[in-house]
Amino acid sequence: MIRSFVVALGVLCVWGMMARATPIDDLVKASTVFLNALDADQRSAAVFPFNDEERLNWHFVPKERAGVAFKSMSPEQKELALDVLRAALSAEGYDKVETIRSLEVVLRAIEGRDHRDTELFY
Repeated sequence: MIRSFVVALGVLCVWGMMARATPIDDLVKASTVFLNALDADQRSAAVFPFNDEERLNWHFVPKERAGVAFKSMSPEQKELALDVLRAALSAEGYDKVETIRSLEVVLRAIEGRDHRDTELFY
């Protein structure tokens, strides 16, 4: 009797672990919700093939890129974009992203140039 209970409990635990959302499930869900919140033009700008050269277009300096800038998003869309980052990154990674964005204010003051903007991220 006890052995049957232990086996049944083990099966339930394994089934429960399999039924839980995985990190990739969370990322797919957050990405889908974000993309569905974009209008047609924004969605067209935000989606391109994985092997597109734009994937390699990253720099440490502000510049125009393909995609949808935070600046052009509604508050709801911005929060959904941040949800994608939260799903894609560790808590430490997400904090680094937010710290980097916040430091644009400091760099703007140091450089005295208007190209620094906390919402000029794509």
